[in-house]
Amino acid sequence: VIIDSMRAGPSTGMPTKTEQSDLNQAVYGSHGEAPRVVIAPTTVDDCLQCSVDAFNAAETYQAPVILLSDQSLSHRLETVERPDLASIPVENRATVADAAAGNGAAAAAGNSAYPRYALTESGVSPMPIPGTPGSYVSTGIEHNEQGHPSYTGDMHQAMQDKRWHKLDPLAANSRVTTSGP
Repeated sequence: VIIDSMRAGPSTGMPTKTEQSDLNQAVYGSHGEAPRVVIAPTTVDDCLQCSVDAFNAAETYQAPVILLSDQSLSHRLETVERPDLASIPVENRATVADAAAGNGAAAAAGNSAYPRYALTESGVSPMPIPGTPGSYVSTGIEHNEQGHPSYTGDMHQAMQDKRWHKLDPLAANSRVTTSGP
């Protein structure tokens, strides 16, 4: 989760003036087609729910989430209702242990054959919790399901489709607007 609290700029700019100058960069600025989620609170009260939504989306969809706020929300003092923290849903990532419980294949594969970027129906691949079986090495280049570099057009397209497909459920959320291929 990346928190971008905008103000008029560049540099120290106008430190007490509000501006949504990073909106285009947050929504459209990337090299290639890299999906991300952008969430923007509209009120001080909305900041908590948007923060929860941001962390839940990052965990659920394994994608970067930008919480896009502005200077006025960042330093405003306001009285709000005390939230019932027990009622706030917390999403957890799909783990290798979850996958192993389902079919045993991920656990049986061992670390060297663990498909960290498996092409799953949902587009979200199970990931290990640090210190548990299923560790992997990730490179900054296109990779296959095991995370090893791959230079084929077919694998690149499959991984690109996977990265966008995993965000499809967000389109059903009335609080979220999505865009992409």
